[in-house]
Amino acid sequence: MLIMLIMKSIMKLHKNRLAISNSITTISIAVAVLLQTNNVSASSAALNELPETISEVIADRNIRHIGDIVKVKRNESLTRIAAAGGHVYLVTNKGKLLISADYGASFRKRKLGRSEVVLNVAASGNFLYAVTLNKLTRAKGLFVSRDHGSAFFNITDRLGITGKSIAVVSIAASGSYFYMLVDDLLSCSRHLLISSDNGNSFTDSQHTNDLLGYDKDFEMAAFGRHLYLFNTETLLISHDYGVSFPFINNPNVNNSNDLLVYPGDAYDPTLPVSIAAFGSYAYATTANSKKLFIFNSGSDYGISCSTTSIDSLGPEGESIGTLLAIAASDSDDSGHHHIYAITADGRKLLIRALSAKRQL
Repeated sequence: MLIMLIMKSIMKLHKNRLAISNSITTISIAVAVLLQTNNVSASSAALNELPETISEVIADRNIRHIGDIVKVKRNESLTRIAAAGGHVYLVTNKGKLLISADYGASFRKRKLGRSEVVLNVAASGNFLYAVTLNKLTRAKGLFVSRDHGSAFFNITDRLGITGKSIAVVSIAASGSYFYMLVDDLLSCSRHLLISSDNGNSFTDSQHTNDLLGYDKDFEMAAFGRHLYLFNTETLLISHDYGVSFPFINNPNVNNSNDLLVYPGDAYDPTLPVSIAAFGSYAYATTANSKKLFIFNSGSDYGISCSTTSIDSLGPEGESIGTLLAIAASDSDDSGHHHIYAITADGRKLLIRALSAKRQL
């Protein structure tokens, strides 16, 4: 009798445990579903709130004065900029190279030697390319770093043109591709040199002086297979790594596509220009314009062009005026990509972070 009572108690206790376990499981599933639903709702809301235009920012607007970035002389200013990932590279009018590894929060100076001053930079991934001038020999040089500027290697001899006889017009980099637009002063010819292996070797694109405008300045930008050459008169667009330029945004060029919009009215060599590329978009500005031109090269090969006010890039109520140079970097861990711009006076660095949903 006693044994039967004990067995009934054990069975009753087992049933209660099963009931409690089932209840806990049911509650856990309900909580998980609720959390998942909330996460989906939150994600949907976040997606709906993503900025649709460049002026709708989701990160702080920040303008930094050059004196706050690094100790500089009173007559020193910023002239060039490049960015890749979280690294930002600045060049001053004194030929100094400034490097940031934290999206522009802090900078350090980097020398390439006692006699070398830096003229221009381009960046892609870990690679940093620097065009230099030797103060003693007056020869131009090309250096490459494979570790964000910690160590540099001189690769000038790989260009096939001696340093004394060249004038470097512009440089650009994307992925393993590096582009260099140079003038050979001895033969009065312009060359677009292309490297597909991070500067280990170069080929000449064999484009004509008429296309590349030997007597005109250009700025270049690259992203993926897209390469852009820009000045106040023309925007050249290549979608095959610079092999051909079938899309010429200048109605004055014979056999062009007579694209609908182009930034300048006429070529003006006194106006500095700048262009950056990210995704299927290119962004260009001139020193006399208070607008940023946004070209869409993905859907219509650069035919469409929209604009936004440069003042909208800065803090509310503060006028930026015009820009000297602009760069765009890859997305960070939080899904933002960054815009960096140098104001026309060369004394301020503009930093903006935008959602990756917007190309720039």
